[in-house]
Amino acid sequence: MGRLGGQGYLDDAEYARAVASHRLGSRGGAAIAAELASKGVARAVAQAAVADLDPERELEAAESFARRWLPRAAPGSLRSLLEVAGPRLARRGYSPSVVREACRRALAAT
Repeated sequence: MGRLGGQGYLDDAEYARAVASHRLGSRGGAAIAAELASKGVARAVAQAAVADLDPERELEAAESFARRWLPRAAPGSLRSLLEVAGPRLARRGYSPSVVREACRRALAAT
């Protein structure tokens, strides 16, 4: 194990950064951190990996997801889009501020 660690194969921080970067397109920071913690990565390491993520990239992913729910919301209504897409985005681990901004941007793009 010591030899593997010395060669970089057992680096939790690098693993956490790789998983966080890969999952950013489909999940928010909270869900990514929870997934890493469930896989045995220390919470501090998981939080650090999530903190290093690009917030604009997270917002773009959330906006893309919110756009998929536009047809089910009342036309031009931010409140309706938040009611339809908001809970789904929250379950994917996006923060309330990201959910709101993603829905606002998705609505403005139409």
